[in-house]
Amino acid sequence: MAHVSTDVIHDGWTGSRSIGEKIPEFSVKYIIKVDDQEDGPNFILKKCKLPKPGDSYTGIGNDNYGFAICKSVNVTPLGNKAWRATAKYAAPKFDETEDEEMLDEDDNPTNDPSKQGLEVSIALVQMSKPAESGDYIKGWSKQGQFFAPFPGGPAPGRQNNRADAITNSAMGLFDPPPEIDYSRVSVTISRNQKRFNATKLLPYNDTVNDDRMRLRFGGAGGDRFKLNIEPGEAKMQTIGCTRRISSEGQVYWRVSFEFHVEPGKGRDAWRSFILDRGYGHSASFDPKTGLNLYTLGEGETDLGVTPVPFVTRDGHTPNEPVLLNGAGKPLPKGTPPVFLVYQLYHERAWAPLKLNNLGWEF
Repeated sequence: MAHVSTDVIHDGWTGSRSIGEKIPEFSVKYIIKVDDQEDGPNFILKKCKLPKPGDSYTGIGNDNYGFAICKSVNVTPLGNKAWRATAKYAAPKFDETEDEEMLDEDDNPTNDPSKQGLEVSIALVQMSKPAESGDYIKGWSKQGQFFAPFPGGPAPGRQNNRADAITNSAMGLFDPPPEIDYSRVSVTISRNQKRFNATKLLPYNDTVNDDRMRLRFGGAGGDRFKLNIEPGEAKMQTIGCTRRISSEGQVYWRVSFEFHVEPGKGRDAWRSFILDRGYGHSASFDPKTGLNLYTLGEGETDLGVTPVPFVTRDGHTPNEPVLLNGAGKPLPKGTPPVFLVYQLYHERAWAPLKLNNLGWEF
């Protein structure tokens, strides 16, 4: 069972063009030869180098019809080891069959490209990140020894042995920290638009939503699809656009919005939590007495003041960064670690993107 050859023949070619159509409908004929008379139509269609439905027409000889795509391929036997194939080409039409009208999001017929082709897809994307906290279980060695609960026991107000930061038994931080796997929700919305203003839309890329989103798709009341996104939970990953021409010659734009969602985390979803620690303390703090050298006035901060290095009793700097209390001072023993929260992405309202159009609702 093997393919011998596939040759284009001009006998039986057809073509037609109607008023207003820029791309004609036409067919191309092929002769296929194989070495086994038991080879059937499935083998001919899949293994004999014929075009596949959806393929663009690349042209044969002097023949070239630009945007035409293959709509169907039919094969019939000519003898024991020969077949004839007919490939039909026409202008591309999206989200429709040959005999159906284009439909909008409510399944109503429409000829407006901007009302056609709305698509939504959702997937889980696996990611990894440094572990910020965890449940301490026990200590263990190959000799089977089990150690006492984590030094100091659970943090105040915590149940079990939940640790605010993952450390060794001497409360030292791991470098690099352990990582965990987790999944984000990836949402892609694609739609047709009559125009695309890149100057206004592209600046939304890499931003986080500052407004609440209530996505609804299809049907009265949006009962077919539902996704609620709170402020700060979604980050725009990609905004893309492709110029297209409908079968009626209308120019429109295929626009896609891809964003990732961290559900249930609110505004902390895309902000960074950095453990407050370092090798120096605020210049206003006296490590000998543990008191402030002076009191900051209203609105005053230590920002811009060079930190004073910590010094051990023997006059050396510590080998490990010292935990700080969020105000440039050493963290008292037994106090839960402090994390500094940074907004790394610009947060802005996504309402101007008008994702509520075509069956979507904010």
